Amino acid sequence: MPLPPCGSAPDAGALMMATAGRNPEETIMNIDELFNDVPAFANLRDTNRPVWEWLKIQEKDKFRFSLRSNLAQYGSLTDGQINAVVRIIEGSKADGSVGNAFANLFNVFETAKSNGLKRPMIRTGAIKVYPAGESSRNAGCLYVKDRNGEYLGKVTPAGDFYRGKGIPDEMIDPVFHLAEDPLATAVKYARDTGHCACCGRELTDEKSVADGIGPDCKKNFGL
Repeated sequence: MPLPPCGSAPDAGALMMATAGRNPEETIMNIDELFNDVPAFANLRDTNRPVWEWLKIQEKDKFRFSLRSNLAQYGSLTDGQINAVVRIIEGSKADGSVGNAFANLFNVFETAKSNGLKRPMIRTGAIKVYPAGESSRNAGCLYVKDRNGEYLGKVTPAGDFYRGKGIPDEMIDPVFHLAEDPLATAVKYARDTGHCACCGRELTDEKSVADGIGPDCKKNFGL
């Protein structure tokens, strides 16, 4: 795919496609153009250099590539996506590993299932998150839906978030906050609604109201 004429701003999608199948020198050149000449990427460079540098790293990482695609398509990253990258960067500094921003959330659901819950779910803001069924074609993923059950996106075990078509940032941002701190997010939901984020029941017990979560749900989800 040819690059845009000299003097014109390159198209993000075209540049991303142009890197496929090229030799290393050409790929590096095109990535540099993408990250410095495309307005959305250049703006990230100027406003959040560490995140920009993390996105620019040339190594296989599906979460990194999905964020590049989101930035190219929507022109910016959500606060939740930015915070997820910051956590990965901080974790990498601590142990030298590449992190999965959703690993903690998957662990919460694994704990719930190991404690006998067949359909564990966590509510946050106007969304609900729960594991896809074992017989589903998306088995192993987490579904993200609104209160009425409309599909907003899914999270894969590798940590990739796939947004539903036409879904705005404000609808999907809560799932990143949930991944960042499941307990704090669950407690905030209870404070805002008076209901448990895990089972959905109204909190009436004095201690449960004070804690923002019932003792059974806290134990079952490992929170």
